[in-house]
Amino acid sequence: METIQDYPSSYTYVTTQNQNVYYIPAEVLGKQYIKVTINNIIVNHNTYDVINNSLVLFFKPLDGLVLQVKVASSVKGIAQLDYETSQ
Repeated sequence: METIQDYPSSYTYVTTQNQNVYYIPAEVLGKQYIKVTINNIIVNHNTYDVINNSLVLFFKPLDGLVLQVKVASSVKGIAQLDYETSQ
């Protein structure tokens, strides 16, 4: 049985060229527990890290893009991230 905790939490930011660190107001258990998109395009795991509940991009995106971070809090939640990716 799935619970509300099995579904990822979602956080949305608007990017600026001067910023590459975004605080995530949820516990991040590891890189495999998040999915990052910019303007609905999945960001490669090799281009960012998660440090102290902050997403650290290894690049500075252009101004005004929509950065979305989905955070899973369980292994079932990771499956939901994969499911969303394949749709």
